[in-house]
Amino acid sequence: LHFEGSPWEPSLERCWESRGAAKGRLGRPWVPAETPDHNLPGGVGWDRLDKARFLGTGVGVFSAVTTALFPLSVVKTRMMAIESAHGHGMAGLAGNLRDIVRSEGAAGLYRGYSTVVLGIIPARVLYLSTLELVKSSAERGLGEGGLGLDERSRLAGANFLGGGTASLITQTVVSPVDVVSQRQMIAATRRGPLEQLRVIWAQEGLRGLYRGYWASLALVVPASATWWGAYGFYQPRVWAALDFASGVRPGAQGGAAGGGGGVGVGACVRACVCV
Repeated sequence: LHFEGSPWEPSLERCWESRGAAKGRLGRPWVPAETPDHNLPGGVGWDRLDKARFLGTGVGVFSAVTTALFPLSVVKTRMMAIESAHGHGMAGLAGNLRDIVRSEGAAGLYRGYSTVVLGIIPARVLYLSTLELVKSSAERGLGEGGLGLDERSRLAGANFLGGGTASLITQTVVSPVDVVSQRQMIAATRRGPLEQLRVIWAQEGLRGLYRGYWASLALVVPASATWWGAYGFYQPRVWAALDFASGVRPGAQGGAAGGGGGVGVGACVRACVCV
């Protein structure tokens, strides 16, 4: 229906604008890019965040994912450090998995697990806190009081800086945990975390706990920065492309699409650095 020129057009226009809807519903083409930034959702800053709930949920989710995927970490570490007759690829993965279960049982798939779980709690708290603090500060610095970037560029830039800085700082805590747990995974005999720590300290000192530290930074910092930067870049564009005519903002879709963009770009960067 076309209402242009009718006496009802001004009131209909106001109705649509008050609900954040696009003019395309009045018979004119809708261009998502023209959706003004003030219609997009704002993030919750560090000062407004329920920190106990945020950190508790974040650590819980990360711990659950680590628990579910830990057997793959054990198999991957074994494949990288120990020559196997099973070769590489999926055949090598399946063959090494069978060997571990046959020789050590299911417990063999969780070698070094206690070390990682104990280390992941302070590491994740530090990561999430740094991420949100840097994002909040960066948004102010990139916004009207600083560089004056538009909202979409500001969100992408703040997420990029937050993700990179969080990984940079957290890796200092994570690196010794990774070294100890990986040594446990490939050791000929089972060792507890404290015993393995004493062995490394006696043989190599502090430097032994930070083996591969710079290589790890080269992996996780660009991957994390790119993931969060892509998330901040794609999320507002997804919001702009979704239909606001119903008056209900599609939070889950916008977040999922932004996260999907982040996963895709971040995974590419991580894979290239790993190689």
